[in-house]
Amino acid sequence: YEELKKVQWPNKDQTIRLTLYVIGVSFTVGLIVAGIDYIFSEGLSLALVK
Repeated sequence: YEELKKVQWPNKDQTIRLTLYVIGVSFTVGLIVAGIDYIFSEGLSLALVK
């Protein structure tokens, strides 16, 4: 409990900014992973058909 008094908590503006940053990075990583998944699935489909 004593350690929580020493923590410097973010203010409202910092919390909102960091939350939006996390959402943006998560969305970007999701798009990248979805793109890689699509490329691999299409490549595998082409490899198995031929």
